[in-house]
Amino acid sequence: MNFGEYYKDLLEYRGECPRDMIRDWQDSEIRAIKKAVKNAVDSAGFIGTTMEGFEEKSNQARGNEAEKIFLELVRPKLKAPFQIEDAPGPGYPDKIFKNGEEGYCMEFKATSKWDDTDTNRRVLTSSPSKLIKLIDNKKVENPPAHMVAVIVYEGLTVTQLRVYFFDSETPINVRLEASTTQKMLSEDSCKSLII
Repeated sequence: MNFGEYYKDLLEYRGECPRDMIRDWQDSEIRAIKKAVKNAVDSAGFIGTTMEGFEEKSNQARGNEAEKIFLELVRPKLKAPFQIEDAPGPGYPDKIFKNGEEGYCMEFKATSKWDDTDTNRRVLTSSPSKLIKLIDNKKVENPPAHMVAVIVYEGLTVTQLRVYFFDSETPINVRLEASTTQKMLSEDSCKSLII
């Protein structure tokens, strides 16, 4: 499945009005963003940064810490009209990458050692709610372009930043998951044992 199909199916499954949730990038946008991000990363000295206390953290916490360090070091080095803003609330995307008035969806991931043959899943999104709000509130374009920044580290040291520009044809994996909540379990009529 590709990213564009995923959003169409997800909206249909949730009973949402059909709409485009992703647009393809223009080559000129990609060139400009690549140049701006590379200059900011180089200027900040991000590659080679040591992340103190990183070894005691869980994988999720490491990802959050790597993103925090990136934002502290690199965000101030971006030159206008580029900037990175918070995307308030839980869910996808983490941030909004701005090019003047245009806002793109930006998600952060972190991983130790990049391996082109690694098939472990990296979850992008499971609900369109936050993205729909960002589109409706004109925080991102309608429809938006999407990018994923992957911070690669070895031990405590940042070794790479990889930025991927997703379009509607970008292949993705989709796995249907079931979940429950304490409220649902409390209200459900299924048999239980509580000691």
